[in-house]
Amino acid sequence: MIVKDWTRTLRFLISAVLFGFLMAIVANQAGLLEFIDGISAQMVQNNDSVMKSAIFTGFSAIASPKMDIIWTVILAILLWGFKYKIPAIWALCTLAGGDVIAQLVKEIVKRPRPYGHLAADDGFSFPSGHVFGFFILVTLVWILVVPLMKNRLNRIYIRAIMILLLFLVAVSRVYLSAHFPSDVIGAMLLAYAWVQVAEWLYVWLAPILVKWRFLSNSKG
Repeated sequence: MIVKDWTRTLRFLISAVLFGFLMAIVANQAGLLEFIDGISAQMVQNNDSVMKSAIFTGFSAIASPKMDIIWTVILAILLWGFKYKIPAIWALCTLAGGDVIAQLVKEIVKRPRPYGHLAADDGFSFPSGHVFGFFILVTLVWILVVPLMKNRLNRIYIRAIMILLLFLVAVSRVYLSAHFPSDVIGAMLLAYAWVQVAEWLYVWLAPILVKWRFLSNSKG
């Protein structure tokens, strides 16, 4: 499922550098970033309504860190059932390892959440845990599930839906004042960089793991 790709290192370097740059700006509380965040958040939060609040609250709920774990466990169980055992383990480890990294970044930056956030949204703001976890989940489906679909049109539809869902989750976190726009952008950059590392680990470890008895009949 995941093969060697010489562009992976380049993709990692670009996303990691961009994330590091954004992280440094956030940590230093740059006034220009705060201004851009404020303007962007106002644009998202314009025309507030009960219906919009309900819709975005729903999208935020299905992409909560706890739900991301549940969705990934379900995905891993299905993959394991279809004999994709190593990909199933990789999916769980990718989300778990990514969550640890995202939490470490939160503790390093210690960015307070926007004023007016819900009481349920505790902890630090940068990067967005919801967006980070959901990005990982979307990537797992993109890499492990979609390629198994034989119909090309269905693959296009599913990927388009996943991109739309990710966009709506990101917007929902800003709309609900849970995060600044730069928090969701940072989450995507960090998640993308981590996925490159996780793919590299898959390419390295899969040939070793397939030699283990209980993984010897694994596909992928």
